[in-house]
Amino acid sequence: MFRKTSVNFIGQPDLSKERWCRDALCFHVVNGKGTLENIYVPIDDDGTCQSHLRLNGIPIIQGQFPGCPTCSGLLATGYGIEKIDCPELEEIRGVLNRSYPGIKKSYEAILPLLGLLTDGYYLLAEADLIPTDGEHFFYNVSNMLTGVEATSDWIMRESNHGEGFPAYMYPTQSSSSIKEERVEEYVERIRNGEEVHGLAYAYGGSICALLDGHHKAIASAKLHKKLPCLIIIPCNWIQFPNAKIDPPLKNIRLHFHGITFDLDEKQEKESKLQQPKRFGRPVDLFYPEQVSSRSGKKKVTIEEYPLTDDSYRKEDMFLSLPYCSIFELDAEFIESKYTDEQIREKIQYPNSRTESEVGFYLLQLHHKDPAAACELAKTIVKKKSLGLPYEHAWRILLCHIDKEVIDLATSYYIDHDGGLRDRAFEIAEYIMMRDV
Repeated sequence: MFRKTSVNFIGQPDLSKERWCRDALCFHVVNGKGTLENIYVPIDDDGTCQSHLRLNGIPIIQGQFPGCPTCSGLLATGYGIEKIDCPELEEIRGVLNRSYPGIKKSYEAILPLLGLLTDGYYLLAEADLIPTDGEHFFYNVSNMLTGVEATSDWIMRESNHGEGFPAYMYPTQSSSSIKEERVEEYVERIRNGEEVHGLAYAYGGSICALLDGHHKAIASAKLHKKLPCLIIIPCNWIQFPNAKIDPPLKNIRLHFHGITFDLDEKQEKESKLQQPKRFGRPVDLFYPEQVSSRSGKKKVTIEEYPLTDDSYRKEDMFLSLPYCSIFELDAEFIESKYTDEQIREKIQYPNSRTESEVGFYLLQLHHKDPAAACELAKTIVKKKSLGLPYEHAWRILLCHIDKEVIDLATSYYIDHDGGLRDRAFEIAEYIMMRDV
């Protein structure tokens, strides 16, 4: 019997304590068509799963994830999304190419695509994504299963540890289909202040599969900017009422990468969620992806698809290094504990902690005052002391290449030629060869 698909708006979460997300809303998919689905299948007793994000039964990104939440997994590209017939995706591309109308109107505009999801609770978030996988430019990734640090659910970062959140992207469109004239068109639009958006699906850890917006992402990377995206985020885990915790939890709580939403009594009844039991005792936490893992009805085979090539390999350093790694993600969100005077003293008299402390400060400063960060980076690369964050400084200067920076890179190259070819030396060599 035909079951009508419904996508129901259920409310907007409190984002007052969230730093990575500007706006969001929760929705519930009932009788979803399931043609855009994320499948997990266990391959080992330790909880290791292989996964496909599929569109019309075809994998558009592939992964293998360990049972340990602090361990990273493996990713591989999928079949090119541009070769998959999906009228719902084609229909909303025009919407994404217009000025951003806000989260609620965007949600209404992409409802046909959201109806393709499997049953469950989701968050539609508006946030920035970095056009890398946490290390490399997002189009300079392997087609084969390769370890990616940003797939960890929990991350030990520079200043703390915590749950990962959507921050990076992985391609789903073949690099051979990219048209440079369209990239340059978006470069001009972004440079002129226009806010263009992509569309992504939160896949694993901090990695999102980019469903639409590949030309925009490349353009953003060329300008060392992030790409604003609408991100579809499936519910990570569900927490059932518990009077024993402080404060007591009275309603079912949905979790989406640190963002929470409590169902009201009416929504709880409509959800038909049943608290699971283990050994006859109620379990407070429920992980929705475990349902597909236990079903045993679907299989996942990791294959190699020729989605990426060497098109952007030479530009990887320029397009990826200015961005934060997974361990530095909180640099733009927290206040520095050092004054400018203290930092300059640390540069003058470096010790064993100077490299990490001043390097992290540089990243923080670059988010608040790029020009000041550039001047501080120049001061650092002119020094000839051990223990200074030369790599961080050259990463900043990648965003500010001019004749002075090229001359500094040439001097640094000459002074260090014949020594250790570390990342700082490689960046200086790359800048030295640039033309302005």
